[in-house]
Amino acid sequence: MVWFQVYEVNRCGRATGYKVMKGRQQVGTLEYRDPCWIGAVSDGSKIVMKQDASVRAVVDWVVKITS
Repeated sequence: MVWFQVYEVNRCGRATGYKVMKGRQQVGTLEYRDPCWIGAVSDGSKIVMKQDASVRAVVDWVVKITS
């Protein structure tokens, strides 16, 4: 099961950075960098990334890649 742990909050108190966790191991990150959400996931010996204005599109991709 994949879950997200907040590690970064902006001045307005909105979460902008999450660790992507699988069990107790971090397998990636999800971050907001104006104007896009960026997901990065470890895939064996490489890092794969997806960037999109929609957080839902990136979250769905992260969950699919890590499942």
